[in-house]
Order: sequence, then C-alpha cells, then structure tokens
Amino acid sequence: MVWEEPRKFNPERFEGLEWEKHGLKLMPFGSGRRGCPGEVLVIRMLGLGLGSLIHEGTGLTLPRAHPLLVKCSTRPALVNLLSQI
Repeated sequence: MVWEEPRKFNPERFEGLEWEKHGLKLMPFGSGRRGCPGEVLVIRMLGLGLGSLIHEGTGLTLPRAHPLLVKCSTRPALVNLLSQI
C-alpha cells in the first residue's frame, strides 16, 4: 500500500481499513535481521509486570485498597489455531 505524504503524521489514514485485507499487521518488534534484540526480555518482563499488578499482599508495592478482578478469555482468532495443535 502506498500512502500519500508518508512522512506526515496522519492517523486518520487508518480509519475504515480492513487490516487483514490490506496486509497490515501489528509487528511491534519487527522481524528478521532487523528485529528487536530485546523482544524475549520484553515478553518475560511483561509477564512479571502483569503478575506484580495482580499479586495481592505484601511485596515490593503496597497492598491495594480494592483488589483487582481478572477475567481470562481466549481470543476468537486463536481458537482455530489452538484447536489444530
């Protein structure tokens, strides 16, 4: 896809696009030779950070006045993928 004025910040250009149809996918760490070397570290730290937010009781942070509620659910796009394994 070729954008008009690609160097100009214009988030409106993404409105109304069908992401899969236009071949646009989120790749926050890139891929191949120029991929982010810290991708593995970030993925591990993300789990640690999320776990710290959910964890109750004493620790590195103060306990919360109101506990967080967590609901886990599968993404519809992954259901087909996981069923093939």
